[in-house]
Amino acid sequence: MKRSCMIFLLILSLSAAAGNREMPRFTYGVEWSYIAFIHHGLHNNFYAPDGYRVDENSSDIRSGLNAEASIHAGYNISDRWNLSVFLGYMGISGMHNAIPVSIRGTHYFRKNTNGDRWFAFTDLGSGVCLTSRPQEILTAKIGAGYRIPLSRRVKLDLKADARTIYTHPEVIYYNDTIHWDSVNRNNAYLSGISVGIGLTF
Repeated sequence: MKRSCMIFLLILSLSAAAGNREMPRFTYGVEWSYIAFIHHGLHNNFYAPDGYRVDENSSDIRSGLNAEASIHAGYNISDRWNLSVFLGYMGISGMHNAIPVSIRGTHYFRKNTNGDRWFAFTDLGSGVCLTSRPQEILTAKIGAGYRIPLSRRVKLDLKADARTIYTHPEVIYYNDTIHWDSVNRNNAYLSGISVGIGLTF
């Protein structure tokens, strides 16, 4: 009987603690980013229409402007840590569009969940490039931002990040698109920066 009372009191205390949390356990939201790809690396290996093999390598600094829209759902591990899954739609420097899926870990630098606070995050993921033959992409981001609470549930996030993407664009040779059967390698590596805004609920 005494043990049962102790267990009951423990359950009550845990329930009360959960009910007094200053922030919700589960989160969801939307995010929009403006991306400037700066470095473009390319490695293609393919057979030209005349039958000979071509191996191309290039690396250059140029501007490629795109946008990304994402939705996300996550879990507040503590007042300072959140882990979320992001699903997005983005353009990749005029090459093609893509659907990235990533996991983001975010650390907040103040414990007060109802006040403004800085945060930093790391984002790693994969996805699909939307070409005539979809292939896997890889993405990585590291960034920081500033969170402004609009209410207990609604937060406004302003953020910036550096990112890199590994993808597989279609191969263009003298204005001709090379058929996939003639392509041995079509790798592209892009790096850039972005700024964005988001709402988290």
